[in-house]
Amino acid sequence: MKNDTIVAVSTPPGVGAIGIVRVSGPASIEISSKISKLKNGKSLEQQKTHTLSYAEVINPKNNELIDEALITVLRAPNSYTGEDTIEFNMHGSYVVLKQVTTVLLELGLRYAAPGEFTKRAFLNGKLDLAQAEAVAEIIDAKTELSSRIAVNKLVGTLSQDIDKIKQEIIDIISNIETEIEFPEEDVEAIDMTALRTEANKILLQIQALKKHSDIYDVLNEGIRIVITGPPNVGKSSLLNFISKKEKSIVTEIPGTTRDVIEHQINLFGIPAVLYDTAGLRKSENIIEIEGIKRTTRLFDIADIIVVLIDSTEKFDKDGYTRFKDMGKKVIVAVNKVDINRDYDAAAIKRFFSTENVYLISAKTGEGIEKLLYAIKDRVLDKNIDFNEGLFVLNKRQVSSLMKAEESLKSFSNDAAAGHSPEELSVSLKEAIFFLDEILGKNIDERILDNIFSNFCIGK
Repeated sequence: MKNDTIVAVSTPPGVGAIGIVRVSGPASIEISSKISKLKNGKSLEQQKTHTLSYAEVINPKNNELIDEALITVLRAPNSYTGEDTIEFNMHGSYVVLKQVTTVLLELGLRYAAPGEFTKRAFLNGKLDLAQAEAVAEIIDAKTELSSRIAVNKLVGTLSQDIDKIKQEIIDIISNIETEIEFPEEDVEAIDMTALRTEANKILLQIQALKKHSDIYDVLNEGIRIVITGPPNVGKSSLLNFISKKEKSIVTEIPGTTRDVIEHQINLFGIPAVLYDTAGLRKSENIIEIEGIKRTTRLFDIADIIVVLIDSTEKFDKDGYTRFKDMGKKVIVAVNKVDINRDYDAAAIKRFFSTENVYLISAKTGEGIEKLLYAIKDRVLDKNIDFNEGLFVLNKRQVSSLMKAEESLKSFSNDAAAGHSPEELSVSLKEAIFFLDEILGKNIDERILDNIFSNFCIGK
């Protein structure tokens, strides 16, 4: 990898004002100069690092102009990858970007693998692995909150906390190994009770780091909210009101919605997907039957099922039996309260064994904000303070933390049982090993490849 020079388009596919082709590796400047004619008359090799030059980009085969560009020169080690890097900032045409990339490949460059630029940044010590993963999280962020949490990790706040914990463990090891290295010297006896107390304090820090890891998937993939109920209960109207778009067709004819309609929303900083579904009823229509089948399949993957009841109709218990045993996944809302408020909410609460039934109007918006807050609080701990420096760790990071936690617990138990200093030192060094996994200091190459394979090409 260190001998290769790679190239890739770093902007999304499609038409845009600007498109970027990124080149990184030892031959970046040399090869890029072969297709660059700078307007100042100098060669690309003469440009200082971190300069931007106006140039023509040409095909060296026939000297034809491909496009005009602003070319950025970033010399090693002061670049994102830590290598010589060139960025061609051109008009955002797919044809132009492809032409430039093709010419560079013909001159001997290799097309970058997914995430290879960031992988090189990691291998060259520009980022640790936790920071590299944060890059992907920022790219994939669907809300401002998700982005803010990822940026927190990118700037190294998590890494600093891990390093602090490691140092505290090293301090314990130093105390223990004094006795190992100088067994016959007149050194003060180790206070195991005090060291166990320190280890327990470290355990509390680790537990705090992984406290909110259960919401990682929610922040990155979103909450799946299925709106269901019988035909004409107002499912489509509710989706349209929340999304502020006419996503679903609304008529007074029962069974209008026959397929699943979905829409992404920002639910108080949390990404969410709303599903408007076919009304649940017996039908002879083949298309409607298929729509109902698709609706019921969604119940298994849903995080929240909003069960709508029509306040203008008599409550039919038989139509809602399937939702009784779904527990906290189900939130019950009575719609059309703008038409009829005289509804027996107490009977519905008893039927669904719930304390809350939300009264809403998908027409006027009454009660909908309260319903949305209830959905958010059902999925997330309502006591989470998202304004603090919150960490939300991914599964890999949590797994390493848990292994470090177990090693510290082993140390504490072994110390209480009177094990030798050598044995106690091993458990503590294991804990440091697992903490280093988070930062990528001793990680299996296959795991590393898997992490970066999930990045987009060009990053």
